[in-house]
Amino acid sequence: MNKIIIGILLSGILFCMPIDAQTSSKEPLNRIHVSNPQELRDLFIYSNDTKPIISAHRGGAGVGYPENSIATFENTLRYTYSMLEIDLRYTKDGHIVLHHDRTLDRTTTGSGLVKDFSLSDLKKLHLLDKA
Repeated sequence: MNKIIIGILLSGILFCMPIDAQTSSKEPLNRIHVSNPQELRDLFIYSNDTKPIISAHRGGAGVGYPENSIATFENTLRYTYSMLEIDLRYTKDGHIVLHHDRTLDRTTTGSGLVKDFSLSDLKKLHLLDKA
């Protein structure tokens, strides 16, 4: 089990929380560990000693790695430190899921609004690969 820091920006305030996540990767992932808000602020202060950070829109999707999937996040983090830009949506039954668009059409085998599907219905769909 690995700890991943998830940041959520609400009303201009960044809330970060550790969550447990199992990775499918056997390779180590690039991670930045911060334990408090000050360490997070310090991370973004430039110095000659800082590591470059890439912002991976939709997780850094590429051939074989569909956007906004755990496999894509792991692939990006395998190669570089990165901030992963994600979007959260509510399902019809009140669960929170990761999905960039309001609709399923562009990125999945489904069609319609995310909010009109239950979590169990969404789990039956597949992500599309832009390959």
